[in-house]
Amino acid sequence: MTLYRANPKHGVAWITGGSSGIGRALAKDLAAKGFVIAVSALDEHPIDTLIVETAQMPGRVVAYPCDVTDEPRMGSTVAAIEKDLGPIVLAVFNAGNYIATPGEDLRVRDFRQSFEVNYFGIINGLVPLMERMRIRARGHIVLVGSVTAYFGWPTTAAYGGTKAA
Repeated sequence: MTLYRANPKHGVAWITGGSSGIGRALAKDLAAKGFVIAVSALDEHPIDTLIVETAQMPGRVVAYPCDVTDEPRMGSTVAAIEKDLGPIVLAVFNAGNYIATPGEDLRVRDFRQSFEVNYFGIINGLVPLMERMRIRARGHIVLVGSVTAYFGWPTTAAYGGTKAA
């Protein structure tokens, strides 16, 4: 089996959590390399400025607002991206949240919310995308991790658990 490397000639990249931080920087980098990038973020985190900032690059950014915790919508987003832009050959599941969870004030809802975004948010996109990639026999999937998966830091009980999962 040969190692597949995603190429802008083969299809598009999809980044969840692309409105800021790592996702935003990666979208700019991929646009500079010629990729068409579908960027998903919450409606309240628009990517209009990212689209403007990448307008003169060889690739382009297209907004696909989506909440990664919404399983049906994630499936619809995968289908819409592929219908509108072409096959997803690179998916970066980057959406995440951090809720401070100090050991002396643990709350189940903080763990649940962290897992809904950081773990199930990946699964909600991975499941509908994997079958499409399997049929095409190519694609790259990237999961964004954290050092907190390996050892605890104060206030990272929920976040570290999601990254270890």
